[in-house]
Amino acid sequence: MFQIDSSRVRSEIFKRGLSTSEFARQAGLNETTARKLLRDGSEVQPKVIGALAKFFGVNGETLIIKKG
Repeated sequence: MFQIDSSRVRSEIFKRGLSTSEFARQAGLNETTARKLLRDGSEVQPKVIGALAKFFGVNGETLIIKKG
């Protein structure tokens, strides 16, 4: 599990003008996962990071908060 950079995810969603449900649908995620991504401190599976990276067109490493 990886801690997601929720502020980066929110920024990308706002930039596109999407609602949470639109974001979920377009990114291929369920709405529960999409809502989780918006909460600070949330941890997700690598496959979710991969889906986000593909949707946002970024390197998945930029969506993860590095610990330590």
